[in-house]
Amino acid sequence: MKATRAAGLALVTTLLFFAGAEGLARLVYGAPRPMMGVERQDAYLHVDGDGVVVNHHLKDEAPVRVKRAVDHPRALFVGGSSVHQGVPPRPQEWPAVVGELLRADTVNLGSPGLDSNDLVRVVQEAEALTHKVMVVYVGHNDFANAFMRARFAGGGSRALSRLRVALMGLRLFTLLDDRFASRGAGRRQEEAGVPILSAGEKAEILSGLEENLHTIVETCGDRGVNVVLVSPASSVLHPPAEQVCAPERCLNDEFRAAQGLVRRDPKAAAEAFRAVRDRDWSSIRAPSEVVEVYRRVAQETGARLVEAEAGLPRADGVNLPAERLFLDQLHYSVEGHRALAELVAPTIAEALRR
Repeated sequence: MKATRAAGLALVTTLLFFAGAEGLARLVYGAPRPMMGVERQDAYLHVDGDGVVVNHHLKDEAPVRVKRAVDHPRALFVGGSSVHQGVPPRPQEWPAVVGELLRADTVNLGSPGLDSNDLVRVVQEAEALTHKVMVVYVGHNDFANAFMRARFAGGGSRALSRLRVALMGLRLFTLLDDRFASRGAGRRQEEAGVPILSAGEKAEILSGLEENLHTIVETCGDRGVNVVLVSPASSVLHPPAEQVCAPERCLNDEFRAAQGLVRRDPKAAAEAFRAVRDRDWSSIRAPSEVVEVYRRVAQETGARLVEAEAGLPRADGVNLPAERLFLDQLHYSVEGHRALAELVAPTIAEALRR
């Protein structure tokens, strides 16, 4: 009896301790990152009378309801947090800005965390909406979900992924996750202390992305819908996320060396910056090979292609996207959203007219 009472007291004390720690963490650091708090159901979209409701949305925003049928050309946009993450707000995100520039009806179906596997389903379910154009922006999350959620970790990875997503609602967990996540998850390899995906895993992700893009284009083609593929861009000038490395292979040292090349040899500097980005798995930026995937799919299917990284405004002194276009390593600033909208708008306008 005494042992049971003591165990109960210990449990209550422990719960109170963690509740207090969570409260203190929220007081000092604020609420957990909203981009990880995504409401999802079995279906991404569901029909509600004469409208369609988007089931995948941020927890602190109202579900989006879209009119099912319209009598004018409409463009749908699908992708992850580079398409919609709530910062900046929807009216300043590039799908809305495209609508403003073209005076066209645009619908943003993007949501944080969606990768090309998700988009195959989103596009299939989007048949419930009349539309003339499907704009696809995906690639970062194919790598991010593989790396951060240990897709190649073995049989238990799915359960661990679900547990991790649930725990992301705790501020205490996100603080610990920021501190220790880069030390390895699943069976990621280590190259001089830098977590990487193996060559085989990288090839598998690229192959899956290519197959999914083909499926999306074919699905849209069967409906008479034009597809605009927008290959993803990232802030190549953003420092690498990984801080732990051996002296002989340190991404941070290579990044500083690239900075030193900017004035002497801008072309070599751009190549060096890209090489660092392409190995910096911790920052979840899609590598350069993703553009090659997009080019092949566009050539083989006839889909329209806009290469975001090649077409965005350039940084001073080096032929790379300007850092001011991004809030961090890959999410667009207000200026970045508008720049991307201005880049893709002519291609979308052509697709809407055909």
